[in-house]
Amino acid sequence: CRVVSCAVMEREKLDALPLSLLQGLCRARGKLAAGSKQELVERILAHQRPKRGAQKEKRPEARDEGVTAPQPVCSSKRRVVDVEPTTSGSTSGVHLVVFHSTTPALATEFKDFRLLRCAHCSAIFNLEKAKYSHDAKRFWCPACRFRAMDPFNEPVDPGGLLHCSLVSASTLHFTLNLTQLSEWLQAGEVLQVRMLCIDSHDLLQVWPSELSFEINGRELFSVLPPEHGHKRRDVPQDITNGFKPGTCSVTVRIAEDASRLTDFAIAVVRAMPRLIRFPCSQVERCEETASAKRFQALLADQSVGSTGIAAGEDAVQYLASKVLKLTCPITLERVSRPARGKNCKHLQCFGLVAYCRSNQGMSAFNNRWTCPVCCE
Repeated sequence: CRVVSCAVMEREKLDALPLSLLQGLCRARGKLAAGSKQELVERILAHQRPKRGAQKEKRPEARDEGVTAPQPVCSSKRRVVDVEPTTSGSTSGVHLVVFHSTTPALATEFKDFRLLRCAHCSAIFNLEKAKYSHDAKRFWCPACRFRAMDPFNEPVDPGGLLHCSLVSASTLHFTLNLTQLSEWLQAGEVLQVRMLCIDSHDLLQVWPSELSFEINGRELFSVLPPEHGHKRRDVPQDITNGFKPGTCSVTVRIAEDASRLTDFAIAVVRAMPRLIRFPCSQVERCEETASAKRFQALLADQSVGSTGIAAGEDAVQYLASKVLKLTCPITLERVSRPARGKNCKHLQCFGLVAYCRSNQGMSAFNNRWTCPVCCE
């Protein structure tokens, strides 16, 4: 694997790095990641430049097999580490980055510094103590997942995520600058609290077992465990009416098993409610030629009758009909804008507008966007 050194780099090496990797290096050093490529290079050089009078230290040879570049010596004055791609677990070596340190103090500080590249925005994200056991090539950072979680309440751009962070403790404290709250409310915007589980690639709202959300010492809402024998429906919480213009202090108290506490991310989102036509406009249109080929392929699969189930294996199979009705299964009226899921194996279509309208009014937030024909 190619080793990227985070030690003192020459300007030429930094100039050769892509903008996304320079942004990740700036975030790892606590620097602002916005700006041009040249500005990011200057921030990295300014951060790693040794203090006046400090002596240069020799770098010992690397001990890990396959590492061709030496690791830097870490000291209290210069915090430098090496970045080494790894192929452990189910992650890919070009996506996961692990920090190594030769000083015990810094080894403790960077032991949970694990980076994954977001497949959506290409930004480098630090997992810290959170677990992620899925394919790294499908990883989306929490910010991208929060933005795509609810197309009917889309975060404004820019500044839609007022706060976004991983859960690191059972009690979180942060402040929100809401000096422009009156203008946001006049524009029709809303404020929501959303949470998700890092160890997943689905756009689901997931609350911990118990949660209390307080603003300036006053509890705004709470999440309680479900009753015995019942399943809780987790939905984002609207907190638009709980704030006042100015600076607000927020306290979040979480009760969750210690092994799962750090697997959550929380965000306070400033969103704009969208009409039905907005999500409908985001659906990809299938051209007539491609649609005809897919129709023929689905019809051929049903004619062959292959089940894809091994002998002696128990499974439930959806038996699709070869009849294509012109009525929508949702409204029972003639379909005007036919649509079908990408993974659906049936011929039947449903109305796009009716489908989006039914999902908007669905109270079970995490059951949205399933096919009304095959429930896939």
